[in-house]
Amino acid sequence: MTGECYVRKNGKVTMLISSKNALFLEGIRAVLRQDPSIEIVGEVSQLAETIEEAIRLRPQVVLLDGILTDLSILDAIRRLKKTQEEIRILATNISETLPSTMRFRKAGVSVYVPPQTRPEELFLMIHGTDPQRQRYAHAGVASRKKNHRKVPKAGMRSFRLEERKTI
Repeated sequence: MTGECYVRKNGKVTMLISSKNALFLEGIRAVLRQDPSIEIVGEVSQLAETIEEAIRLRPQVVLLDGILTDLSILDAIRRLKKTQEEIRILATNISETLPSTMRFRKAGVSVYVPPQTRPEELFLMIHGTDPQRQRYAHAGVASRKKNHRKVPKAGMRSFRLEERKTI
């Protein structure tokens, strides 16, 4: 049963939040209230509920807290994508290792939201407009790419800018 995301007439991005952590829910609600273009259409505390509510509410975005354990989170992500291909799934509190996050990407997660994410970065992730996050499959890779500096191998010397121009 696939279909298009339900877009509210008011033009807001509709969002379903899935977490059993009351403190996380309260904090994320406070952050999302700062962006008037985001409408929280539901909150759930189990993965099974997440799937049911996503079918019923048809949000454009689902924020999944990786600590939910009533189902396999990978299975839940696959089921969400199967019922609604266009849905953006943001996941947080999952393992930050690259092989692990790649499994989540293959299952259907649009963006991994690392714990150090600032509110303005989260808004960009929700709206799908952050080119840095879209370019790389893993948010940690994006930050490493941005800050990456080549380090010369042992025994190799690093050339100064003037020397590079002449090479």
